[in-house]
Parts: sequence; structure tokens; C-alpha cells
Amino acid sequence: MQMRVEDIADEALALPSEARALLADRLVQSLDPAEDGYIHSLWATEASRRLHELRSGKVIGIPGEEAFARLRQKYDMPHVESSVEKSSGCRWEADPGLHCGT
Repeated sequence: MQMRVEDIADEALALPSEARALLADRLVQSLDPAEDGYIHSLWATEASRRLHELRSGKVIGIPGEEAFARLRQKYDMPHVESSVEKSSGCRWEADPGLHCGT
């Protein structure tokens, strides 16, 4: 029995968010490797643009902890932990403050 894309998408969307993120990562990795260089080039250009904006003073950066806190507060997700925070030993409490282990 062959599944339709819509059926696969419906089942994937029913997965927990961490499983959806892993699935999305695997799907992106499966895309045409020839496009990978192009995508990498686009991201490198974007990173250079953002670095220039920071160094020129056009934008003001904020610490990553604060960025995560703002996102959690905006989307009312105080207990969600990113893979970056997990690997760094940082954890979120009920308040939007970040507490990192030493």
C-alpha cells in the first residue's frame, strides 16, 4: 500500500515536537546534495551580512540566553529546552530566566 504525501504529512504532524524536528532534519539532509553548496553559500552570505551589521552598530546583539527567554515568553513555552541548551548544561525554570551549570 502506497501512502500519499498528505497522509504522511498528517502522521508526521501528529508526532511529538522533538520527533518532528528529527524527521525534518533527516528530510532536509536527504535533499539534492548539489544544492547543499548553494544553500551553504546563501547561509555564509547571510552570516557575513549579520556580522557586518553587528560590527557597524546597525543592530545591537543580545546574549543567546536572553533571546531564548524572549522566545519562550512570546510563545508561552517556559519549559521547552533547545538542543543547544541541553548540550551546554543550561536549563529553563518556570520564569523566563536562564540558569546555566558551570
